[in-house]
Amino acid sequence: MDMSSNVGKAPKTKQERGSNWNSEEKKKLLELVALNRRVILGKFSNDLTGEDKSKAWQDIAEQVVALGYSNRSKEQVRKKWADLLSDAKKEYSRVNSSIKATGGGPPSPKMSDTCNEVISIVGEEAFLPISNITPLGLGGTICLLDF
Repeated sequence: MDMSSNVGKAPKTKQERGSNWNSEEKKKLLELVALNRRVILGKFSNDLTGEDKSKAWQDIAEQVVALGYSNRSKEQVRKKWADLLSDAKKEYSRVNSSIKATGGGPPSPKMSDTCNEVISIVGEEAFLPISNITPLGLGGTICLLDF
């Protein structure tokens, strides 16, 4: 066994798994993201910088930690929001596919409260396929300019 490839390298440490988010933490996260919607979801500009967004996430993380369940970092809170958004998009797609399906079968599933809350924060437009979005507000007409 050749150990020379490991010479000078620190042994890899296994990252500890964080505790699961409980419903109260998720609810608080959604509430705080909704309150800070303009900063968190806004586009970068002279009035909205990366520092502003970072500070907003730090404030949200501190308020989630203040609940006393677990010590969450700013990065963990951002990741949880990204996961909630991703899960909501999948659920929205699944429910809408079921609604559009033909033939009998069980009744269409309903969207969860969390999914509905995420939709209310980001807007339903974020969940629509790109083909359903009107380009540049031109009523579905694409203008090709010849130069």
